[in-house]
Amino acid sequence: MPEGDSLYQAAAALRPLLVGVPLLAVEIRHHPQPDLVGRHATRVESRGKHLLIHIEGNAVLHVHLGMTGAFHRYSPGERWQKPEGMARLVLVTETDVVVCFQPPDCERLDARGLDRHRGLVRLGPDLIQETCDLDEASRRARAPDQVTRPVLDVLLDQRVSAGIGNVYKSEVLFLCGVHPLTPTGELADETLADLFATARRLLIANRDEPRRTTTWGPTGQRHPASRLWVYGRGRRACLRCRTPLRTKRLGEHRRGTTWCPACQPRDR
Repeated sequence: MPEGDSLYQAAAALRPLLVGVPLLAVEIRHHPQPDLVGRHATRVESRGKHLLIHIEGNAVLHVHLGMTGAFHRYSPGERWQKPEGMARLVLVTETDVVVCFQPPDCERLDARGLDRHRGLVRLGPDLIQETCDLDEASRRARAPDQVTRPVLDVLLDQRVSAGIGNVYKSEVLFLCGVHPLTPTGELADETLADLFATARRLLIANRDEPRRTTTWGPTGQRHPASRLWVYGRGRRACLRCRTPLRTKRLGEHRRGTTWCPACQPRDR
């Protein structure tokens, strides 16, 4: 699933194609939107794992890519790489055709609907944005319904903080030396704050990079063996202590999680 940095990059890529450029055609889930023809996007933004395209005249296109969604850009008349039936959003300008294939959520909202959208209103602080209240993320993680949950589930809960996905979950827990199944209520305040600060640091560092990297050293050079500390490296040697890494489906959604038994002991 795309994480906060992927959505941030998607918004950045769409801005020069859409902002201030008149729309010649708009189609949402195979339904034309003739009233949007002639208008232009005023803003394209990411909010955690959501993408919002604001169009003049109080219209907002909301997309959540989920596990299957992807944006493509084509020239007018160019053959699409996927079947037309998979398109859920099509935006046509004089020079570009923007297509979003197979997102689980794609809808048109107005300003009132945007302010009341349950998935957006409940989002925690967006860790990748310039302004982010990390104290609020820690406060939400201390809520009564969160403290008994394993920390891996709390990190993935977009109501606590927005932007962390499965890759950053494993990487952040490794860097902070926290076992994935540790109940959140057992974590010291300093450790909890460090988890969100580390996630924010990694997201910001990768938001303009073509390939995600977490293994920077003190000199700014990445580890020569891997761009990531643990994710996707199950059963290989830990880059720090050489202990074989473990991978298992854990948590409420049984998402694959990789950790180092030596660097992240459960009984620490």
